[in-house]
Amino acid sequence: MHQIRVHLATEGAWIIGDTKYGNEKWNAFFSKYYQVTRQQLHAWKIDFLHYTRKKPIHLEARLKSDMQSFLEILENKMKLKSE
Repeated sequence: MHQIRVHLATEGAWIIGDTKYGNEKWNAFFSKYYQVTRQQLHAWKIDFLHYTRKKPIHLEARLKSDMQSFLEILENKMKLKSE
């Protein structure tokens, strides 16, 4: 997670809610108007090989409700903008 945050910040593509590498101005905006209180970074699926057992591991996780709500708000705003 740390490496992703650093690389994105270097490119000017901050993760919303990231207080270490994010953009303070945008974080304040999203906190005030959208009640974002944490990083908006989520891996819905990950696959890797267990390092000692050498067996594939597959994990999936749904978005937490606060992240899902925020995503829906953004999607709705994009729809309105394109109409």
